[in-house]
Amino acid sequence: MAASSDDSPSEPDDAVSAQSASTSAWQAPPLLGVQAPCFSFAPHTTEQAPTVPDPDAELHRQAVECQRLGSSSWHKIRFLDAQKHLQAGGVFLPLEVNPPLAALASTSSAADAQRNMDATMGLLCHGLLLQRKCLSSAVQALLVKHPNLHSDLNDAFGSDLSEFKKCSDYLLQYVCGKRANSFEARRQLFQLSNQALTPSLQAIPPSDRFLFDESRLEDFLRQHPGALRPRSSFLRASSSVTPTAPSQGRSHSTRRAHPYKSAPRTASKPSASSSSKRSQPEKFRFSRRQDTLRPAGRSSKRF
Repeated sequence: MAASSDDSPSEPDDAVSAQSASTSAWQAPPLLGVQAPCFSFAPHTTEQAPTVPDPDAELHRQAVECQRLGSSSWHKIRFLDAQKHLQAGGVFLPLEVNPPLAALASTSSAADAQRNMDATMGLLCHGLLLQRKCLSSAVQALLVKHPNLHSDLNDAFGSDLSEFKKCSDYLLQYVCGKRANSFEARRQLFQLSNQALTPSLQAIPPSDRFLFDESRLEDFLRQHPGALRPRSSFLRASSSVTPTAPSQGRSHSTRRAHPYKSAPRTASKPSASSSSKRSQPEKFRFSRRQDTLRPAGRSSKRF
């Protein structure tokens, strides 16, 4: 009987707990019934990203500091000492004008600006290649001492996924591309008298020293001997026309009178009455034979 009395209160407790559990899990049904999937055709647009992204904050600060911007010493940054360590001859110097084309070379300010651009990009190209060479030598020397670092160093500097290699490659690509543009601009200043031959001249690639490959330029000039004739003489020769004889009954030098100008007055001998009314100043003319001035209408005697 004691056991039955202990079990009897547990039954209501189980019923209450089951009822509370079912009450917490219960939710009201949807007000409008079962909701079907909604189809949306709402418009959406995207904004254009900036052409030039904003720089990294730290790099921006370093650039301002390096350029001394906002400081009175901004113009005291020198480059000649650094240029001595970066410059080199050969292909890194501005390409020269081929001697046969010297007569067609332009002396304008635009030509000077493009040549200076060629010199600047040539120096930067040598500096970038020199930097890559120094990095390769340093990494190679480090691998000799620590061979187990080969994988890590290759991933950091030599792999195609390396951020350092990407940045270095982009910089070299930009410099070489800008220098190629300066080559093209300098070459386009050479215009032949016969415009039909200009595309053939521009098809000759530059060499490591001249704007046009020497041997190919010689072959071009051998095939077209008159290609370097001055443009002015070519235009005169192409536009020359044989003059026609003047028509009969009309002089070739006859000019039509201006509608608002009176005809020139013809000289006539003054009458006695007019000369008695007033005295006119005497006119003189120059005698080429005797180099003297004498009155018009008189003899050639000196006075």
